[in-house]
Amino acid sequence: MINMGDFKGMRPLCPHSAYCGGCIYQGVPYEQQLAEKEREVHRLLEEKNVHPVRIDAIAGCPTPYAYRNKMEYTFGDFVKDGPLALGMHRKKNFMSIVTVDECQLVHPDFNTAFYHKKSHKGLLRNLILRRGVRTGELLVNIVTSSEEGFDEAAFVDMIKALPLAHQVVGVLRTMNDSLADAVICEELRVLWGRDY
Repeated sequence: MINMGDFKGMRPLCPHSAYCGGCIYQGVPYEQQLAEKEREVHRLLEEKNVHPVRIDAIAGCPTPYAYRNKMEYTFGDFVKDGPLALGMHRKKNFMSIVTVDECQLVHPDFNTAFYHKKSHKGLLRNLILRRGVRTGELLVNIVTSSEEGFDEAAFVDMIKALPLAHQVVGVLRTMNDSLADAVICEELRVLWGRDY
């Protein structure tokens, strides 16, 4: 069982919690997160008319920070026609992007690391990073439209030159001209290394 005292004072409140829509609980003390999640489980069981004989208390995560092994970032701007940003969608304002270079849910390598949603014009759309927890490997996937102008070789060189704790084993490019604000793979290119 987890000793909740181990997490008190471990990290300050997430610096992005006021604007970032990437998670809803990181700005909440861990004990309160667990209590809210446990209430939600009970509510869902009640809603579905499921009445178990016994429900154990929710078990906390042994590593409540840097546990995500995949993140999908979006390119855009924080304010209309503002400078290019890479990050997560803003809370309650899906068109704005918040840079999250101190995200507490991902390994620090992820934090080291422009598409206009209304006009559907632009080149850069998303950045997807995947980390092998056991292997120590990183896979980088840049999602772009098919517009001209993306320098694949320069992107690979830039990624390979980053001072990371993990080893980059592959750099991919996904082409996505879909109007949907989702990563849809219309073409996948392995720019360097492996695709896994």
